[in-house]
Amino acid sequence: MEAYTVHGKLRPACSSGVSTASPACKRVAPSFQKRCIYKRRVYRPGFAVYITLNISITNKPMSEYFKKHDTLHDDESDAVRSIERTRLSALVERNIEVARPLHAADFQLVTPVGMLFSKEQYLGAIATGGLIYNAWDPKQIEVRLYENTAVIRYQSSMEVTFGPHHISRAEYWHTDLYEKRAGSWQVVWSQATGIQAAA
Repeated sequence: MEAYTVHGKLRPACSSGVSTASPACKRVAPSFQKRCIYKRRVYRPGFAVYITLNISITNKPMSEYFKKHDTLHDDESDAVRSIERTRLSALVERNIEVARPLHAADFQLVTPVGMLFSKEQYLGAIATGGLIYNAWDPKQIEVRLYENTAVIRYQSSMEVTFGPHHISRAEYWHTDLYEKRAGSWQVVWSQATGIQAAA
């Protein structure tokens, strides 16, 4: 327990910093009133200083606050998962009208072989049939949420045709960066890596 000196005498202080002998302490500590304003007098040699402290204490336990925060966090994570699955379905179905608003204007894709595509290059290749996803089946999508940014990672099974090249079904890791812009989640960066079979 902290203490401070008044008129040369040591007075104990409660957790709110008020003397335990003060009525303010009795009002705050036992009952946890919603709002309490009090003055504390601090003595120094030759002068006295008054400090007014404004304390806001809610009756709701902290567990309720964290529960609400976790619920909002889970809702946003589920929203990102849903958008990613919608995006993949649109790309497989070559539905550019659905896919376009899910990709940010500065979207970039890095393919498993290291090729870099802009948004227009990527969606353009899908629209013209230069890039065809014959199958794209995602597994569980993990989400790390940081306010208006989300990072997702998951494995998938894909079969792709790129120009004259057909790539048989194989397993891949995907890492994508989403940002919430103007109230909507959009993918900004996307990268895929082929999973090598164990030796």
